[in-house]
Amino acid sequence: ITVDGSIRHSALSDVKSSPLSKSETRFVIPISIPLKDIFGVHETSEIIVCDAPGFSDTQSAEIDIANCLGTIKVLKRCKSVKIFALSSYRNLGDRGQGIQQLIDILSNMIQGIDHRLNSILFGFTKYPLDVDIHAMLTEMMKNSNQRFVSVLNYMIQNDPIRIDPLNGNLKDIIGNLQKLRGISYPDEVLQFSLAQQTRMVITNQISRYKSHIGYALRTENFSLLTFYFNRFQSIAKLIGGMFIEEELLKLIKENHQDNSKKSIENLKQVVKMDHK
Repeated sequence: ITVDGSIRHSALSDVKSSPLSKSETRFVIPISIPLKDIFGVHETSEIIVCDAPGFSDTQSAEIDIANCLGTIKVLKRCKSVKIFALSSYRNLGDRGQGIQQLIDILSNMIQGIDHRLNSILFGFTKYPLDVDIHAMLTEMMKNSNQRFVSVLNYMIQNDPIRIDPLNGNLKDIIGNLQKLRGISYPDEVLQFSLAQQTRMVITNQISRYKSHIGYALRTENFSLLTFYFNRFQSIAKLIGGMFIEEELLKLIKENHQDNSKKSIENLKQVVKMDHK
């Protein structure tokens, strides 16, 4: 999808849009918008809007990981962050799985999200006008996991922001963004977050590495151990998962105990033979 006509803000020339479910954006694109262009000449400040890669990229788990990691690294370097979270009707699903996935990603990304909901604006795009968003969210809350309830309740209490690029009111959207309370010190608040299906890919990869490391320990193949240990550490550093390091230590400890038992048994056999 291309722009029809001239572009007022040059940074917008790098923004890509697509009717497909996969994300076209591969890095964060900051766009400085003078508020006088929206509200009139009496406004002298500006707002920086960032077009970010979509989380839960359908193209591949590798791209999803790269998108999420790059976005979080950029946001952590900001002084203050406000989140504009979009829910697309095309990704909604039969039971609102798209919104639940969005909440899951945000809950994992923002520490203590219940206390920072006033830093998030939820928008709804491509929703037909006959869809009652309030009623849909209320029905979802009845059957949702407890961890989603507070976010869903916040969404219900606020008027839904429908995104209509052609006929929508830009002033309302920017005005709502201005009212948000920014997340200060995002480096301490935001953390790496992935969609559930991508987390499953990483979990499966970790299991394979554990299996290879276990084999290398049992066979005392130290070159193989070093190879897979480095791979294991790469994932741990990538997602900042302390539990991954704990799993590795547990695996080494268990193998050490098994080897100790074998050594003791072998020693006992040697002692018995010496007594005969």
